[in-house]
Amino acid sequence: MWGGKVKVVEAGSAIVDAAGILNFFLAIHYSILVGGTEVSSWSTLSINSRYYRDIKENYFYRPEWLYCVTPPRVRTPHWFRC
Repeated sequence: MWGGKVKVVEAGSAIVDAAGILNFFLAIHYSILVGGTEVSSWSTLSINSRYYRDIKENYFYRPEWLYCVTPPRVRTPHWFRC
């Protein structure tokens, strides 16, 4: 990604039938997570799992920027709502 400057790992349905589950377990172990949008239940589950593991570099994608969901001052996990 970005001309080889950022290492990105993604697994999909070409690898296994349960791609979402595999992606979840990959996501909760990496140092930075850029999830989908704020109305994505998968992104919220991944980010909150990382929050409880004290992995706080988590972002939602917004068209204008990346939104940091768990900055250092946050004391509660993200609340899913659509």
